[in-house]
Formats: sequence, structure tokens, C-alpha cells
Amino acid sequence: DGRNEYQACCDYVKKHLKSLAPKMYGNSILLSGGSAKAVLKYKNILENKKNFNLGTKQLRRVKHHFENGNEGEKQKIEAVLKDRYRLILPAVAVFSQITRFYQKDQAFVCRSGVREGCLYHFIKENKRQNEEKLFPKNT
Repeated sequence: DGRNEYQACCDYVKKHLKSLAPKMYGNSILLSGGSAKAVLKYKNILENKKNFNLGTKQLRRVKHHFENGNEGEKQKIEAVLKDRYRLILPAVAVFSQITRFYQKDQAFVCRSGVREGCLYHFIKENKRQNEEKLFPKNT
């Protein structure tokens, strides 16, 4: 369920962020993908809210509840999250290290994911190529 991997994930991300991460401006971070959505859903269930905000305090709360929460509540959450449940703690570890590294208190979870971004890029690029075929610039 990720408990044994939490610290290893933190250490790994912390080590590699220094060499991989570009500077980030602004007040918040945008997270995308299935694990980000799963952690957000977990947080929203705990808070009985529905928003896209995932702050550092909420990440700590999700971790604490995952490790120490009522078993009945956790089973209900696990039923909602299904195959992503076991990734909650590693994801919290990664997101916590990212927010700490960039010194940001807030993260927002994007409704669309990586696949949607790739699909959007693919459609946009194909449209551009098709327009160039239909309407060549040298005519």
C-alpha cells in the first residue's frame, strides 16, 4: 500500500529534483495525471469538498489519514479509488517533495491528464500539416 516506499520516494525525488527541475515562477504548482487526481479525490472525500486545490497541509492530512485513519472510512475511499489506492502514499511523497523544493504552499490538479495533452498536441499538429497540404505557402 505504499507505506514502505514513502521515505524512499521522498529521498529519490529530493535527490533528482535538483538536477532535473527548472526554475518555477508563480504562487502554485499544477499537477496532472491519475495519481494527482486520486490524491485530490482522497482529500476531497476527507474534507467533504469538491475542488482542485491540494495544499501542503492537505497532503499531510491525506498521509496521516492513510496511515492512521478509521479502517471503515479507508475501505470506502479504497472502493472509490480502486486501482490507484495503493499509489496514494508514493504520490503524496512525490507531490510533497515537489511543493517543498519549489517552496509552494498550493498545488492545483488539472482535470485533464497527460493523455489529453498528447492528444491535443497530436490533433493540432495534424491539423497544421493537413492545412499545409491543402493550402501550400508557395502558391
